[in-house]
Amino acid sequence: MHTPSTVQKTESESRSSRIFQYARRVTLCTSGKFLLAAAVTVTLVSLPRLTGADGGNADLTHESHRLEGSWSLSVSPILPPGAPPITVKTYLTFCEGGASIGSDRTRPFASPQHGTWVHVQGHEFAGTFIQDLFDQAGIFVGTFKGRTRILLVGRNEFVGVANVEQRDASGNFQYSRCARFVGERIVVEPLAPPCEDLEPGM
Repeated sequence: MHTPSTVQKTESESRSSRIFQYARRVTLCTSGKFLLAAAVTVTLVSLPRLTGADGGNADLTHESHRLEGSWSLSVSPILPPGAPPITVKTYLTFCEGGASIGSDRTRPFASPQHGTWVHVQGHEFAGTFIQDLFDQAGIFVGTFKGRTRILLVGRNEFVGVANVEQRDASGNFQYSRCARFVGERIVVEPLAPPCEDLEPGM
């Protein structure tokens, strides 16, 4: 038989137990919210860093495999069987925005090679140029056009194939030829030792 004091004590313990359980749930809930908030905060803080890292890698890749700049080309025309191989030296500059300009030392009376280029995919590019031809008296005698496909194989090197054709002053077709070429980027070099200590100015 329970006495009034015993019943009161039991009810008090039960009430204390319920209060303790409620407090424990609140604490756990609050801790969970805190941990969730902390995780979200860490994630949000990390996102810009991850984005920046990805952007940096993309920029690095782009910088490592970009076509803009000036190049020295060794062009090897594909000739008929039995013909001795030849190599032609040319220079080509690709400008940001898609313009290009080049020169061919075997054509001293020709205009610069004016052209355009586009990015195809990955490290592949395509271009077309046209060049006016003149005789020694400065008379226009025709045009020389080239179409190229280029593959960057490193920061400072590319390989490619070309199709060139020549027409006379009236636009009549004269010949067409295929070629392979290798390009080496022209890079900035330091001054030679006798000049490296000189300061700009007079």
